Amino acid sequence: MAEDIAILLEKMGYSYFKIDESINAVDIIVSIILGNEPRFVKAVPFIIYLSEKKHTIIFDIDALLKKAKQKNVLLEAKALLYAAVKILKIADKSNKLISKLERRFTKHEKDLADSVFFSNEHKQFNRAGRISAEQRSRYQKRLSRIYFGFDELLSEFLSQKTLYEAKAQLTLSDKLSMSRQQNLDYALRVLFKPKQLEIISKVADGRNLPKVEYDYYFKTIKKRLRAAKLLAEFADSIIQKKVSKG
Repeated sequence: MAEDIAILLEKMGYSYFKIDESINAVDIIVSIILGNEPRFVKAVPFIIYLSEKKHTIIFDIDALLKKAKQKNVLLEAKALLYAAVKILKIADKSNKLISKLERRFTKHEKDLADSVFFSNEHKQFNRAGRISAEQRSRYQKRLSRIYFGFDELLSEFLSQKTLYEAKAQLTLSDKLSMSRQQNLDYALRVLFKPKQLEIISKVADGRNLPKVEYDYYFKTIKKRLRAAKLLAEFADSIIQKKVSKG
């Protein structure tokens, strides 16, 4: 499950910003809440932010709350949504989701969430709700499975937002170059074992090889590289052929 979520987060744009097809953010958020990887929880506010930036990310607030209720994690889902509201008010004030999300909370729910996600550094985004220490403790205990302090959630969001915006500024040439490098990396991982990749990297960087690696390179790796070069045109013609199942 952890590996599956990591792959989906990559596709959504978390760190690598690669999207291959439409992705349902609702399923991912609920999977994160139900999962055993707390580190993914910190990605939720950024997932919500991305849904306003990328049309391929499908995020329906009502669908999320409905599914969370069915899975008995409505409280956790609402807490994360409210933390996302506060983060967006700081980092993306014009985001249309802010008002849409806030309408889903009662006054009492807002007071509870604010008391738990209180931030001294951003006091202007905290409500002055009347919540007892007992209520706050009980609420935080119920959220313990997915809870991170607000400042930690905000810090993670800002670092991902900065990286995302930097990637968005890449020129077409940069993007093409990155795409070619990603394709090359993929091809190398398919054709060569980790140790072989390590030796190829050394050769590419012009580094000297120890005797064992030197012999291994000429006896095995270089032959395989030559074979890959010879197969390139043939492989391209085969890939383009239609294949039928008998």
